[in-house]
Amino acid sequence: MIIDKRAFFSIIIPSLNSASCIERCLSSISVQGVQNVQVILVDGGSSDGTMEAAKALEKNYQLTTIVAPGTSQGEARNIGLEHAVGQYILFLDSDDIFIKGSLKKLEDAIVENGNPELAMFSFNFVESDTRCLIKKFRFSRRRCVDALNDFFVGRFKSVPWNKAYRSDIFTLHGIRFPAIKEQEDLVFAFDV
Repeated sequence: MIIDKRAFFSIIIPSLNSASCIERCLSSISVQGVQNVQVILVDGGSSDGTMEAAKALEKNYQLTTIVAPGTSQGEARNIGLEHAVGQYILFLDSDDIFIKGSLKKLEDAIVENGNPELAMFSFNFVESDTRCLIKKFRFSRRRCVDALNDFFVGRFKSVPWNKAYRSDIFTLHGIRFPAIKEQEDLVFAFDV
């Protein structure tokens, strides 16, 4: 992966005591078929070797690591936003992965659809130990009214990790995660 000031994606990963899953998370980014990706890992003060594992992988994954002890997930994401240079921002939790080739498909869809401010993508909930599928969430093209309905009845999912955000929405509108420990994703989703 090559990083420059015009990366297409900046992927921000908040972590805390994620040594058991950080390599799998980062490996999923390296097999995406996209070349220009910035990866930012913001660690909240891990004591389990997460940062050592990440530092060992830094060159393999063109990874920037930032240590910010005591930060919540939202605060860690905000720190990542301050360092992001990509045209689109993605948030990935340290225990999550991208399916092979999914970022290339997302990049193609974004370009095909005129670089929208927000692109939502499908995801699966998988049991972490057994890797058994728990539930699939699929999105398709819909009218705006349908998308709003999805938001209010819960199918939209207020989580930040199933969306690509055009970076100018953060710079133009000053949108950030609130400095709270719970439900920061929901508040962020309403701001977006």
